Amino acid sequence: MRKIYQKAIIMLSVACMGYATPAFAADAVVKTNKVWLSGATHIYGRMTVSGITSSNIKEKGFCYSSVNQMPTVEDGTSKIYLSNQGEIYKISQLEPATVYYIRAYVKQTSGDVVYGDPVKAITRPKGGVTYNINDGFPSDALNRVQSAAKDAIDLWNEYTGIHGLHITINYGAQTPTADCSYGGWMRVGPNASYQKTGTLLHEMLHAIGVGTHATWQNSFLRSNTTSGYWLGVRATRALRFLDNSTTVRLNGDGTHMWPYGVNGAHEDNGTQILYVGNSLLAEALGEDGLAPTNGQFATPAYVFEQDDQQKYYLKNEGYGLGSKFLRVDKSGNLQWMAMSDEDATTNDSVAWNITFDPATCYYSLKNVATGKYLSYNSTGTNGIKTKEVTELTNRERFHFLPSSVEVEKVGGEMRTGYWIAHVQNNSAYCLTAQKTNATTSANLKFSQEAGDQRWLILTADEAKELSQNYRNGVADELNAQIEKVEALLAVPHQETVEGADATFEGVLAEMKELAQTGLADELEQAKTDLLKAVKTFLGGVQATEADKPFDISFLIQNAGMDALEGWTVSPEPTLNYSCAEYYQKSVDISQKLKSMPKGVYEMKVQAFQRPGTTTQVNTDYAAGTDKVATYIYMGTEKNKQNICNIMADAQTHKLNIGKEAAAGTKYVPNDMQSAHAYFEKGLYENTLKYTTKYKLTITIGLKGDNVLSNYWAIFDNFRLYYYGVKEPVASGIQEIKMENPAAKQGVYTLGGQKVKEQAEDLQDLPQGIYIINGKKKVVK
Repeated sequence: MRKIYQKAIIMLSVACMGYATPAFAADAVVKTNKVWLSGATHIYGRMTVSGITSSNIKEKGFCYSSVNQMPTVEDGTSKIYLSNQGEIYKISQLEPATVYYIRAYVKQTSGDVVYGDPVKAITRPKGGVTYNINDGFPSDALNRVQSAAKDAIDLWNEYTGIHGLHITINYGAQTPTADCSYGGWMRVGPNASYQKTGTLLHEMLHAIGVGTHATWQNSFLRSNTTSGYWLGVRATRALRFLDNSTTVRLNGDGTHMWPYGVNGAHEDNGTQILYVGNSLLAEALGEDGLAPTNGQFATPAYVFEQDDQQKYYLKNEGYGLGSKFLRVDKSGNLQWMAMSDEDATTNDSVAWNITFDPATCYYSLKNVATGKYLSYNSTGTNGIKTKEVTELTNRERFHFLPSSVEVEKVGGEMRTGYWIAHVQNNSAYCLTAQKTNATTSANLKFSQEAGDQRWLILTADEAKELSQNYRNGVADELNAQIEKVEALLAVPHQETVEGADATFEGVLAEMKELAQTGLADELEQAKTDLLKAVKTFLGGVQATEADKPFDISFLIQNAGMDALEGWTVSPEPTLNYSCAEYYQKSVDISQKLKSMPKGVYEMKVQAFQRPGTTTQVNTDYAAGTDKVATYIYMGTEKNKQNICNIMADAQTHKLNIGKEAAAGTKYVPNDMQSAHAYFEKGLYENTLKYTTKYKLTITIGLKGDNVLSNYWAIFDNFRLYYYGVKEPVASGIQEIKMENPAAKQGVYTLGGQKVKEQAEDLQDLPQGIYIINGKKKVVK
């Protein structure tokens, strides 16, 4: 008995390493893909195999169990797969809303079995989509539509968690193909090619918001706001699994999505991978936040892969990411406290156990120190707090809505946060950090800017790594800022406030030391304090050379137009190639610079407008007509100047970058890439000065008419300079040569009046032009 027991222990140890026997441990490797997809009764997985030749493979597939966390071929197995850029293994006949453990295996011809690592995978509850078919279909069409509708609805009820969606299918005698509105009112036309399962799956995408809901048509989840890539992490995860790719992204316009959108009969090949892929992406879109019905919030799902026994630490994306943690106080309220990593990860009032309920697809959070659960009470401060409960209710169950906004790299991967929301019908009340140490419960702000509502969920080691990475990143930003700011001291200047230089140098020294030793929050504050010190310094100095002002372009947020943060825009411009453009849209973009010292400012920006077609603008410009109607301004809109006409810097030779247009015998930009190339060459420079007698907020911007056909305005590279309370004049005397001068002794005005006897002595002369020894000289 003792020998049998020892043998069992040895075999168990070997199995836990991933092998049934040690014979091929050196080179045979089976890897279970960590990403999986599931429906109510199916789980899909992928594997990679190395070190085993195909001739030595007798069998391969996935083994699974709802009990054994290290499943073997003695448990359930599936060898069935779909082919799509490799093999997608399909585990079927599972129980809905159940936790399973799956892993890939390869059985060799020798009988040995090599296993991959186990992965926890969870089936979801069945969906609740319903439908009816109204009268009016011809009998043959009705048969086709009945079959297609049953298949499509069955697919979505297997692979999505959508409830409350009812599809009403009508016959549209005048409908060329088919159409559907948000909410499920559908028409199917007489064309038999569009009376198939694929067509109904396509139209059902419209029923849940693809092309019909604001989140699809105009949100931060679209790469171009209204079109382009869908940026949601769940759809990206699903698509990359389906296509076995690390780069593919779901794409679309204002109406359709692709791939798997079945956008026309020509795309409906009737394959299982197409129909299942469509259904899985419909689920993923809901998980990303595309509300599938008016009465349902985003679809809840297992979006954060947790371990019931693991301690987790919560950090807020918007406030105190570098040094603050979510903890519970003695009264059960949540506090948002600054703590060192060591203090936080050894204090169980900061630690949370997170569990997942497969039946509801909601999460619960229990404080490790108190055993109390996070519980929703109301909106407002402390509206979500901890509570001692014997049985979990809906108030202790939270929807984790994943964000697509990348925050910080941890473990080699960019991390994103989660909205932690209590859901009531289609409303969500989210745990929200405040600038103080308190938290509040507030309505969901579903936007890129809502960092105060998003939480990163980390293990102790991950929390430490994130804090260090974040701190180092802020330190790098502060050091870069110090380098730019320090250059101000090298500008030729004189003090107008005694000690301005010394005070500023002292601040810089403190900042340099802080960059080496400070905590992340201290460094964030230092960046703000340094900019205040810059403005104080500028208020106490005066540039002394006209061509060497103080370069304070760093005070402009996103001066290079790589992002819109800091700018007020209406409407938004298109950003690309580090440029911003408006095409056939009004131009209106501005930024406020607060607490700027009194004095003289100069703004520069590269910009041009094409007020019409290239041919027409070229003709107008050659005739002396300039229809440019967009201007830069600074201070007030009265202080303005039209930007360059596109013809102003037309080139005699192509730059051969991007698309250029011929304008007579010259060339001009014709897209954003070519405009960027012209800007890189230093062309289309615009300059505007502004003088203020008071310390105030200065507004800079572009504005103008640009809505007419073919009107195009594009700009980049804002720069800002400061001279001091007055603009310095050019140094003393500038000699100007004069043709055939009439030599005279002394100093004369242009009118011939002698004002000095000594030609060499120009002291005390007022500004002006004088004749000295037959030459013009300027006194400034």
